[in-house]
Amino acid sequence: MNMTEFKIKYLLKLGDIEEMLLVKYPDKKERIVFLCNLLESKLESLQLYNLNDYVATVLHARQEFNEFIELLPWEFEVEQLIKNK
Repeated sequence: MNMTEFKIKYLLKLGDIEEMLLVKYPDKKERIVFLCNLLESKLESLQLYNLNDYVATVLHARQEFNEFIELLPWEFEVEQLIKNK
């Protein structure tokens, strides 16, 4: 997996999560949209050197909505990104 494939995979997941959260928590729309926009921005500008910043942001978002845990990369994906650097 290269960085472009990684970004596409997680941007698609983010879109699904946003849609699900908006249905599940319609009263928290503003916060959900804010967090999703923040994560989208992090993903769009993601490079290997700032992967830790993306992961930290996901962990913070997860404190409000546990569903964001799905946006954490698997260990093997991170290893592939490092290998394909």
